[in-house]
This record gives sequence, C-alpha cells and structure tokens, in this order.
Amino acid sequence: MVIVLPTSSRQLRLLSCYTLAALFAFGWQPATKTRQVAPGWMVSPDYAEDFEVGVDHSVAHSGKASTYIKSKPHATDTSHATIGQRIKADAYLGKRIRLSGFIKTVNVTSRARLWMRIDSAKGILGQDAMHDRALKGTNNWSKLEIVLDVPEDSAGIIFGLRLNGGGQVWMDDLKWETVESSIATTRTDNGRPATQQLTEDQLKRILQEYEQAPMHPVNMGFEH
Repeated sequence: MVIVLPTSSRQLRLLSCYTLAALFAFGWQPATKTRQVAPGWMVSPDYAEDFEVGVDHSVAHSGKASTYIKSKPHATDTSHATIGQRIKADAYLGKRIRLSGFIKTVNVTSRARLWMRIDSAKGILGQDAMHDRALKGTNNWSKLEIVLDVPEDSAGIIFGLRLNGGGQVWMDDLKWETVESSIATTRTDNGRPATQQLTEDQLKRILQEYEQAPMHPVNMGFEH
C-alpha cells in the first residue's frame, strides 16, 4: 500500500513548536486526512510537501516488511511527514518506558528520527523528537531509542517516525518496554515544555483520539 500525502498550508510554520506538537497528534485534522499506513499506524500530512508513505515488502531489518517515508523531488528541508500510532497510557502510569527501533536512510537532506510524546488533559507531559540524535545522509540499519517517564496523570502516548527534508527512511522492528529508573531518560525534565501553548479545543481533540486507542502498541514489525 502506498499513500501520497497532499500539499498542506505553509502558514502552520508560523505556529509555536508546542502548538505544532498538538497538530502532529493527528487529532486536529478531519478524519478524511488521517490515513492508515498499516494496521495500527496512521500518517498525518502536517505541513509537508508531497510524500510517498507505505509498507515496503522488499526492504526489512528482519521479517518481510518495513514502513517507509519517501520525499518527492520538490521537498525542501522544511518539509516533513510523520507516521505514528497512539496508545492509552493506563498500563504505563508511573513507569519509565523505552521505545527502540531500527532506521535505515538514503540521501536524507535534513533529519530522520523516532519521536514520542506523552499527553494529558493539562497538555504535554513529556516529549522527545531526537533533534540531537537524528540521522542524516545514507545510513544502514541503525538502532535508535527514546526513554521517557509516564506521569500518573498521563492520558495517552503517541510515537512513530518522522522525516524532515528530502530522501527516504525505513523503520522496522520497534520494541516497547518498561525499564528501571537506573536507565536515564533521553530528555532533561522528560522533555516537558516550560509553558503549554495548546488551546482547549486542541487538547480536547487530542484526548478524543485516545478514547479508541489500544492499551499497548501493535504491529511493531509491520508484518500485518
């Protein structure tokens, strides 16, 4: 399955990073613009130029498939596309979690990385978009990881793959696990923003998306 993302408004670039973080939750968009890439995985157009997104049955870290994002020729370093899935936070409240996975890139002009965000009724409680650990250029399968705490008042967790700029990135063999407190988080202060700049409507939309979310991650190897 291949999905071509439509061009969307560039004026979103003027919004704050925290407002944009809310938009990446997919909940801000009409349902017709949020599409399934593979069971459990959705793609959001954000403010990207056109991207091709799908499941690749010819490239995999293990097994028979991976998911990928591939830019169109006119993509710039400010273009991006995001694949993600959301889960309820209930089973992980008060715990430290680690997301790891294997990423392969070809000719990435800006950044390719995993990302994760922890949401609550009050706003963002944690986030890591791997700005300081992203891959660029061409890389064979490389293991990346994010470690964050899930506060007791968390509502849900969203995570996935993001490509900024041109090139192609594949993701495969994700692993989700709880870890001991001796394992350091990958962001100081859990990546929690100093100020919350989300509107009440944005928070409402985000929380609504978690109502039908599963309790645990699914299809982490893209074999379904």
